[in-house]
Amino acid sequence: MDSISTFTIADICEGQSFSFEEVITETMIDDFATITGDNNPLHMDRNFAIQRGFKDRVVHGAFLNGLVSRFVGVHLPGKNCLLLGMSMKYPVPTYPHRLLRVTGTVEQISVSAKAMIVQVVIYSITEQIIVAKGKVTVGFTNEG
Repeated sequence: MDSISTFTIADICEGQSFSFEEVITETMIDDFATITGDNNPLHMDRNFAIQRGFKDRVVHGAFLNGLVSRFVGVHLPGKNCLLLGMSMKYPVPTYPHRLLRVTGTVEQISVSAKAMIVQVVIYSITEQIIVAKGKVTVGFTNEG
């Protein structure tokens, strides 16, 4: 489990970035489906997905969103984070057993609004392709 960062808005600057990597397992996909109730066969049945033209079971887009939530909630800014909004696109599907790198770069900070916008990219190191990208608006909670 990752240790939680404790950045405040004063600690953050535009252009600051961070990355972490995660291998997506079939168990993770199964657990996500159990938690959310999204057991669509595209995500759960390899043969079904292949019959529909995919290489394997397709990782839920919302699962990838969860990695972005982990990015801001644990890494940048971490403890003082309040996720306000997220806009993501998924140019290609991703599959189990892929090593993904989640990278976020601070694009804009508003000290008066106590918020920042982070550009995020999820890159499949395994396939050397971007599988998700977007922007996240993050607020900062009061300290203490």
